[in-house]
Amino acid sequence: MFEIVVHLESDTHGDTGDELRSLRRWLLSIADLRGRVTIREQPPEAGQMGPRLEALVLGLEGATARAAGSFADAVTAWAEAGPRQSCWLAIQALDR
Repeated sequence: MFEIVVHLESDTHGDTGDELRSLRRWLLSIADLRGRVTIREQPPEAGQMGPRLEALVLGLEGATARAAGSFADAVTAWAEAGPRQSCWLAIQALDR
């Protein structure tokens, strides 16, 4: 299975869950990407009230090349669309 995994890291080591949720909503608004974006969570650490959002996973198995291009365009547009907390994206392509 071919996947793209998106991690969002904060320069201040803060929680990036809200930003990842925002990016997920943005990606799901793209027709080529609907049904392909899932959330990867980490189990809660001691004292946390629930799991921590770790990454977004975009499954591209059987997708058209246009879907990968739509992903790249959507991430760029999302990053430029508004104020974001100080953070950076780490994107991995995995062929499992």
